[in-house]
Amino acid sequence: IAIIIQIQLVYLIAGIAKLNSSDWLNGTAILQLNNIEHFNLFSFSFIAGGFMGYFINYFVLVYQLLFPILIWVDKVKKPLMLLGILMHLYIAFVTGLVSFGLIMIFAYVFFWPFKKQSWFFCYLCNMFTNEQLKDLNDRSAALRGFLWLRS
Repeated sequence: IAIIIQIQLVYLIAGIAKLNSSDWLNGTAILQLNNIEHFNLFSFSFIAGGFMGYFINYFVLVYQLLFPILIWVDKVKKPLMLLGILMHLYIAFVTGLVSFGLIMIFAYVFFWPFKKQSWFFCYLCNMFTNEQLKDLNDRSAALRGFLWLRS
């Protein structure tokens, strides 16, 4: 639960901070970021100006402000997370902040609505025998959920 709260705070605080920036409010922050050579692994000339730059700018702003609320609405949870994954892939592989982008994508695991019947959940549970899970559980408290679901 602590990780979930921290991720929500990361988005909320980042969104509120962006509300205090004239570059984010007038829609030019992403355009300016794309002009900084240090933060450009790839050249995306279609974002260099025009509609797409403004769209991404306001999308990021709205996403960060609404994420802490919308993540709890089941109908929009998966699309919201998929949009977030795309946003963080952009951050990772376009701006060059690879570790940040991938860490934020990984954090979505804590929000993803796993079900016992889903193929991914079954694959994860069947990767280990009960004895292996017990051994891993002694080393890491994070696997306690798997043990509970396997019993």
